[in-house]
Amino acid sequence: MTSLGAVVHPTAIVGPNVQLGRGSVIEAFVVLGTPPRGKTAEDSPLVIGPGAVVRAHSTIYGGTTIGARLQTGHGAVIREDNVLGDDVSVGTGASLEFGNRIGLICEEVAALVATFPPTADVLHGITEITPDSSRRTSDSWQWSNRA
Repeated sequence: MTSLGAVVHPTAIVGPNVQLGRGSVIEAFVVLGTPPRGKTAEDSPLVIGPGAVVRAHSTIYGGTTIGARLQTGHGAVIREDNVLGDDVSVGTGASLEFGNRIGLICEEVAALVATFPPTADVLHGITEITPDSSRRTSDSWQWSNRA
């Protein structure tokens, strides 16, 4: 099935609350837009940007906003109340619980934690986290312990 420039496998379940970006590919047995417990589809939209590839047997709950070019592995689960920026990959069998902020459109600390999951002792005393402007990509960070 093709919907607004997206290719959706006939076995995929796409809820009425799903906005799927142009050029996205939704593989077999994917479930998109299931409302979290206690919510309805109407109050938990799922927005997936253009160029996404959601691989077979993955589930993405309603109440989540995802940027362009999402890639999931097979069987990935993305719960509600997540915000994922552009070019985010959620690996095979991974479960992304609720409340995460990952990627370029999110706060710098959220992107840092997603890139290097630091422990509390690593973050203790850090007063500033900024992109390293001397690098060409936003994947490099400078940590400051300035008081």
